[in-house]
Amino acid sequence: MERCPSPCGHGTHSYAEKLDLTTEQLRTLVDEHKGLREIKEKWHESEPRVVKVYELNAANIIRNLPNAGSRNGKEFPDLIIKTFRTANGGTDMPARREVGALRWLNKLGCEHAPTLLRTFKIKKKHFRIHVVVMKKIEGVTLSDCYRMTNAERLKVRSAFAVAVRAVAKCQIYNGSPALRNLMYSAEDDRCYIIDYERTEFGDVAIFRMELGLWGLF
Repeated sequence: MERCPSPCGHGTHSYAEKLDLTTEQLRTLVDEHKGLREIKEKWHESEPRVVKVYELNAANIIRNLPNAGSRNGKEFPDLIIKTFRTANGGTDMPARREVGALRWLNKLGCEHAPTLLRTFKIKKKHFRIHVVVMKKIEGVTLSDCYRMTNAERLKVRSAFAVAVRAVAKCQIYNGSPALRNLMYSAEDDRCYIIDYERTEFGDVAIFRMELGLWGLF
């Protein structure tokens, strides 16, 4: 297998699937907060950085960008948009790790990670925002699943074991083993590992993917 690269993520890129929106259109939606629904916020006290996660569904894309809508024959997926706000002079390594990991996993065809669609930066006077656009995963976050039957729990554990080994095989360790970073799709019977801002790259990943760390075993 090709060797896993160092974390990267500079500039503006499109990845595994085509997103029928320009970067400028996405920049407008994010910068003006049009149609975005915040679903998570994380503060990092050790450095001046705030990470926010938003959902942007297809209907809101069309509503806020009518000229780019379905009447022009375009269809849009529901999106997850993750923003890393960093003070000028601060490090953007977490965003670069996230982008580098997703780009690598998508390139290798891993089916247990989000699909990266676009990444770009918004520069302000005193800070910058690194934006990561992903296709929304249809499923539930395992930290929210309190009422599973034993049969359901066994099914999820089995799907998780497949996912964690598939990601490790790609020489990726997400660095944040927790139920909040696992999603499960009952429709596909597939588990997804999300949140790659603390990723470690290389052979070490294979030895760090102990199943028990995630709280499912």
